[in-house]
Amino acid sequence: MQVDVIMPVRNGATWIAEAIRSLQHDSSAVGRIIVIDDGSTDDSAAIAGGMNENNKVFVVRRPPLGLVAALNYGLRLATTPFVARMDADDLSLPGRLEAQARFLTDNPGVDVVGTQMTYIDARGLPLANQTSYPDTSQSVANALFAGRCVVSHPSVMMRRDTILAFDGYRSAFQASEDYDLWLRVAERGRITNLPETYLRYRLHDAQTGESNKLRQSFSRDLALLCSVERRKGNGDPLAGYSHAPDYDPADPAFNGAPAIVQDLARAYRAINAMRAGAAIKTKDVSIMPQLASFGLLGEGRRSRARILKRAFRCAVATRDWPSTLSTMGCLLRLRASRAPDGIMAARLMNADYSVHHRR
Repeated sequence: MQVDVIMPVRNGATWIAEAIRSLQHDSSAVGRIIVIDDGSTDDSAAIAGGMNENNKVFVVRRPPLGLVAALNYGLRLATTPFVARMDADDLSLPGRLEAQARFLTDNPGVDVVGTQMTYIDARGLPLANQTSYPDTSQSVANALFAGRCVVSHPSVMMRRDTILAFDGYRSAFQASEDYDLWLRVAERGRITNLPETYLRYRLHDAQTGESNKLRQSFSRDLALLCSVERRKGNGDPLAGYSHAPDYDPADPAFNGAPAIVQDLARAYRAINAMRAGAAIKTKDVSIMPQLASFGLLGEGRRSRARILKRAFRCAVATRDWPSTLSTMGCLLRLRASRAPDGIMAARLMNADYSVHHRR
């Protein structure tokens, strides 16, 4: 079985040739490598088009509409039952596409399968990190519902018709559009990982901007809260919303949303202000400890602790002693917590949300 590969790119001339070449090691399994050039101002499209010796590289140039639009366009262009993802700065390892296609063929109940990955630096040199993502659908679902994105987006292969039936990627979750999709798949279908390593993920400076990290964290938390509402039988708070919302509870995206969603926007407004050294409202700081206790405000204890330390300093500076005490208490609990994914997922699903120290 041959598989179409979707590769969006914007100004990826530095590494795109290596990325395409790594896929061509699996040429027998490749239907087309669909390169969506999302408004590049460098030679990305020309380099990709120049690697079309076997007529398998299909380059489409589009205005800069963003990653979500490029991904959804690639899904519509693909014609094979299974589609694979690939980024223009990573490396796919030999045998990946064949192994994933075989797995989806042998497991018709699975909709998405990722792989393990190693990390490389900008020069392609190996780093020490190696993923150990869960490799059963239940363990993947538990981790996703607990707020951990344990599926590497550039490593996945998906059933095209199923992903289109799930409405593909959503623009409201910019920078975490993959996590939102995995949650929706896990709620109604099955998603898992292979235990083998089939991707080298490149780390470089363009990925580390503070504003991108903040947006990714906000979108990740919104996706998780929307999933909780759906699993409770309620409507999706951001259903049909086509833009990434502002860090502001007054954004139209949050009209009628549950209090915890509106307070999440309020908390990120404060986080954004803290980063810029601007003044912060006391009530915006006061809600952070409770949100963090539900596993929000970033993926992982370290990211939440960094946010809470800033909030603690702001509370002390403004002599907001109730927020000072609650923030310190939450920091101490974070240090001691090692709750399994299943418990964290249940904690958020059963949360009785109320806000303390609101002013």
